[in-house]
Amino acid sequence: KMQIVVGLLCDGDGVPISTEVFEGNTNDVKTLHSQIKKASKNFHARKVVFVGDRGMIKKAQQNELSEADFDFITALTKCQIEKLIKQNVIQLSLFDEQLSEIILENEKRYILKRNPIRAREISENRMSKLSQIRKIIFDRNDYLNKHARAKSDIALNYCNNKLRKLKVDSWTTLRLQESGRAIELLEDSTKLEELSRLDGCYCLTTSLSSDEYDKDFVHSRYKDLAMVENAFRTFKTGQLEMRPIYVRKDSRTRGHVFVVMLSYFIVTKITRQLQKLRDSCKNLDMTVEEGLQLLETLCTTKIQFSDKESNSATIQKVPNPREDIQQLFVLSAIPLPVILPAREKTIPQTRKKLN
Repeated sequence: KMQIVVGLLCDGDGVPISTEVFEGNTNDVKTLHSQIKKASKNFHARKVVFVGDRGMIKKAQQNELSEADFDFITALTKCQIEKLIKQNVIQLSLFDEQLSEIILENEKRYILKRNPIRAREISENRMSKLSQIRKIIFDRNDYLNKHARAKSDIALNYCNNKLRKLKVDSWTTLRLQESGRAIELLEDSTKLEELSRLDGCYCLTTSLSSDEYDKDFVHSRYKDLAMVENAFRTFKTGQLEMRPIYVRKDSRTRGHVFVVMLSYFIVTKITRQLQKLRDSCKNLDMTVEEGLQLLETLCTTKIQFSDKESNSATIQKVPNPREDIQQLFVLSAIPLPVILPAREKTIPQTRKKLN
């Protein structure tokens, strides 16, 4: 199998505009340069706002966007937020369920919010990892207790590796008890409190003027990144199943990804249409996947006519679909054809045959 990085540009409604394939070891930040160049020189776009996830639009990328006369909306990383707090640019008390904003003298804007649901999820995830490491320690201690020749230092190293993999080593430590045959877990509540103080907190920054675009607009535009995340899920493991990609030529890989993008374009159109149908018909409770699966059951009947002079004609008749399929066509105002022209049988030409 081969690894690739897929770059995707979507418009404000989540409809795909362009896709690009990079080598698997390409950093996400490095993919932005070609997107800026593409929007500026290929698309001749003007008054564009690039919205990127936290850490993707850094200072160098912000300068590049400014040179192209583009604006940006992005979020700061946790390290960047902590740095601003230490510099007293922003205060921890400003992170609340209601949006708050700070505008510096140089017009730099910071929009802050705390999501209590996300904070609870992070806390629960942290406690879940703690439960896992406790279970691992219990199993190691049980093994040491039952096997007198087992080495406790090896068991301790094993548990420490698990501690680092679960990323709880910043506020927990392990040590051997005085007996030397049991591992003990120590928790630092002070470090845990310091670590969790930014749970659910995020800080947005933008080059957009506060006179033209208020903090609510900036926040809602950033939250629209969820549509891009949904696109990637659909690309990779959803309906379109782009993965796995095996070793092949670069041109074929790019062609494959491009076809997947075009397919997702159709998915977005169907999704919008289904939403409209749900608004007009409350009884219609159907996802895009379910709608496509229904349409896959449509079939045609081949009918062949012939006369005494041996002249023959073939048509494909469309039988009456099931009621649920017919409902889709009726609500979409799409007439279902009665007959279709006969499809000629095509013989695929392989490279071997062509040669």
